Amino acid sequence: MDERALALQELRTAADLNTELRELKARSRLTYRQLEERAAEKGELLPRSTLADVLRNGSLPRPELLAAFVRACGEGEYVDDWLAARTRAAEASSPGRGPGVSACEWGERKHS
Repeated sequence: MDERALALQELRTAADLNTELRELKARSRLTYRQLEERAAEKGELLPRSTLADVLRNGSLPRPELLAAFVRACGEGEYVDDWLAARTRAAEASSPGRGPGVSACEWGERKHS
């Protein structure tokens, strides 16, 4: 496992993930429009307004948006690591959910 993958394993919260996403965009040196166009060239949707909202507001991106963004920024080999970081951040931001409880199980427990 290389240094980049190890760094992504350290991400635990939505705030950490969002900070790293903003840094990834900055390192790419691409505009939102260019990122949207790069994604489109690969047949993916990456609406620049949605991406801008995610990076500005610190919300967790949908997995498919995150994957398209990471590939457009040139880190396609790390998509799985980014998605794992997103899962950890989502679990950390859900009150009452332990790390081993799926969203479906949590929903069932909450409504029982």
